[in-house]
Amino acid sequence: MSGPGIEPIVGRKVAWLARVDGIVRFAPLYERKLSEPYGPVADAVCEGGLQHIAPNTECGCGFHAVSSREDLWRFSPAAGVITLDVELAGRVVEHEHGWRAEHQIVLGAHLPARCPRCGRPVVGVATRGPHGAPERNVDWTMLYPVCRRCGRRRVIPVATLAGALRVEVSIDLIGPPVAISPPSNSI
Repeated sequence: MSGPGIEPIVGRKVAWLARVDGIVRFAPLYERKLSEPYGPVADAVCEGGLQHIAPNTECGCGFHAVSSREDLWRFSPAAGVITLDVELAGRVVEHEHGWRAEHQIVLGAHLPARCPRCGRPVVGVATRGPHGAPERNVDWTMLYPVCRRCGRRRVIPVATLAGALRVEVSIDLIGPPVAISPPSNSI
């Protein structure tokens, strides 16, 4: 675990986007009992409802991140997720594949280059989700990367999205995180 005076850790993670009460926020990839969308600067809580400071070594709570894009496959990302560059600080549990942290600052968000529905170039996000997208909390309006055609008139363009999230947002030209597969020698 880190302590005072230790440099923040910079990592990568995947997340959903959601609109809650008209505000665009980041949403956890895997929703749990107490999951809530979060802003660009956030403190972790135990989403399982346990009474301890997150992260806890006896629990899986905290903001999860890995060190590189190549390790994003460990999150089993689905079509429609975005990739985040994050800075982790505070109480940090380091494990074999990355970290779980108490504090997180989103440094940047990257939309996939191709629309998960049709494969055309992404221009922003909209409420229309990809086929097979998970059912989410009814209080959240899920936003998914879309092309101009799939988003129609509901598209929130990248520049508008960046202003709403208060972080740099870009189109990830490398490819979607779902295209990343584990190294052949991994278990």
